[in-house]
Amino acid sequence: MRIPQGDSEFEVTIWEADGEWEGRIVEHNLSRLTPTMHLRHRWTSPEAALLGVQRRWQRLFPDEACPDFREAITLPLTPPEPYSA
Repeated sequence: MRIPQGDSEFEVTIWEADGEWEGRIVEHNLSRLTPTMHLRHRWTSPEAALLGVQRRWQRLFPDEACPDFREAITLPLTPPEPYSA
């Protein structure tokens, strides 16, 4: 799921990995060479991952409404591309 925010675009993903659920928030900005990782964490359930991603989003943007991240949940067979910085 990609969310435009000012000069940046945030990639939000939640997927199952090795029996746990991993969530990521990665910021892509044309003024920076590498993406910025704002969150990479694992939880025991998709609901916990969804809440964790929402909490981090609220810390990043406290004055804005939190998007519905349910569409960021992907099937276990389609993990996002590896992040390297």
